[in-house]
Amino acid sequence: MAVSVSFEGQVAVLRMERGENRFNIEFLDQFLSALDKVEGNPNTRALVTTGDGKFYSNGLDLEAMSTYNEEQFKEFDRTYQLAHKRLLTFPMVTIAAINGHAYAAGGILALAHDIRIMRKERGWFCLPEIKINRSFTISTMELVKAKLPQSEQVASVLMGRRYTGQEALDAGIIQGVMPGPQLLLSALKRGEEAAKENFDRSTLGELKNALYFSTVKALTEPNTYYSKL
Repeated sequence: MAVSVSFEGQVAVLRMERGENRFNIEFLDQFLSALDKVEGNPNTRALVTTGDGKFYSNGLDLEAMSTYNEEQFKEFDRTYQLAHKRLLTFPMVTIAAINGHAYAAGGILALAHDIRIMRKERGWFCLPEIKINRSFTISTMELVKAKLPQSEQVASVLMGRRYTGQEALDAGIIQGVMPGPQLLLSALKRGEEAAKENFDRSTLGELKNALYFSTVKALTEPNTYYSKL
């Protein structure tokens, strides 16, 4: 299994456990199934996601994608957008415990959370698409614009800046930096604090849908690029 779920009181921990945690159809299907399991537990009030080893997620599985036929590409796009939509509007507080590199689509996944905490000693947050001659789809760019501080959009999107944990904190991209051994504990503590608020799930989900209305709309529509409008 690439993704597992455990429960710590009212906080669910979703662990991505396949090396670089690159996204392909199989990985995203497991990610969505994990979200189903978390949402299906009526006692859960917060979600923490984290990776394994030196990676949170290194983005798309380009090797696997190179083998996809047209229908598989469509399935991947649908699943990719659904995973981000589910996470962005998840009916509980979501916290990314970024244990290592969050690159490209991995960085986008981190941005879809409500709260982000990075490991202090190592790991970069980076959207390097400009450096590998790739553009963003409409839905991805809408998510970036919704979550990345406007003051950092040029540096991050157009320059492909790499941020350490402290740099990302100073830039307002994340909300905390912790030493590795304390990272997950810190995320769990934030999850427990959120759980004490006992927010109504339905209301929280509705508010997220309203707050990110244009992004949710883009994630619901067929995936494409601005250049193809």
